[in-house]
Amino acid sequence: MAGLCKVILVGNLGRDPEKRYTQDGRPVTRFSLAATTRRRERDGEWADHTEWFGVTVFGRQAETIAERVTKGTRVYVEGRLESRQYETSNGGKGFALDVIANEVLVLDARQRDGDLGGVSTARPLRQRARPSSSPIPLRTTRQISRICRSNRLYFGDLSAPCPHGGCYP
Repeated sequence: MAGLCKVILVGNLGRDPEKRYTQDGRPVTRFSLAATTRRRERDGEWADHTEWFGVTVFGRQAETIAERVTKGTRVYVEGRLESRQYETSNGGKGFALDVIANEVLVLDARQRDGDLGGVSTARPLRQRARPSSSPIPLRTTRQISRICRSNRLYFGDLSAPCPHGGCYP
């Protein structure tokens, strides 16, 4: 039976994207993503906790991401996890868990809009090729999921109050 390995992240780029090319000329862009969650500590105070993820994007989407985003840009990433082993600088073995992105959405209006005069839709940057006659579907940031303090993920109108109560603004 086949399994499912899917990851959805919303966070900020930790550094500018790095674009390279494979031996066969295929573009590859890598960047780090910081996803911060808020949780209550033992003393009852709220504290931020940041997890860092390495994200890899291939194909046309890799070129677009490298041109459109910079350090600090807020993005939505959907993809799968992939593990790899490597040799450290002191000769030991290292282990890394990377996200191979299928879809990346720019959530920051200033990066997303460019010279479009303030259009408020996020455009998915898909890897699959589309026929030139079919338009790329547009998603608004209101259709992107959000996580509330109870760590429940849901899709809905982001301007509406959270059904669980107490979401981040």
